[in-house]
Amino acid sequence: MPSPHKHPFPRCPNCLAQVVTGSKGCPSCGREFGAPLEAGENAYPDPDLLRQHRWTWVSLGRDPLGRKMGKVIAAGIVIFVLYAWLVYAMSTQPNDGFMVLVVSGWGLFSAHEIWAFTHGRPTYVLREGSYEATQANTGQRLFGLLLDMAVMALCAWMFLRGIGPELAQAASL
Repeated sequence: MPSPHKHPFPRCPNCLAQVVTGSKGCPSCGREFGAPLEAGENAYPDPDLLRQHRWTWVSLGRDPLGRKMGKVIAAGIVIFVLYAWLVYAMSTQPNDGFMVLVVSGWGLFSAHEIWAFTHGRPTYVLREGSYEATQANTGQRLFGLLLDMAVMALCAWMFLRGIGPELAQAASL
């Protein structure tokens, strides 16, 4: 009988997903077995060792708290953007609708990227390209996460600055 801490199936060297013995590739990330390793990849990463590196564990989508935080942050910005759109639409003098559309689209894209980071999905880093959730890509993905958090803060600031008077008037009613 296998020990309670070990699963009887092997793990993918790229994403640590459990795979069936004898399979030709990982059903989770699509990595073909037997393909040469990319720079920074370990053929047999130890999940317990990776768990000590918190950001790598979160980036791979393995940390339950990280997944919850990703959902909460993404949902929060989506709700904020929808509320800001409602206040903007109900304002007495809506202006510069194109800028509001750009800012809200930018914020929603960043919310998706934060969710993708915490759930082990590919993320896009500005001017760098798309990065899969691998141990070797954690640094680039973390840089992208920081940029996305900054973009979300900038979008919230722009919305609050642009619709602040309308929000204050709506609150006083």
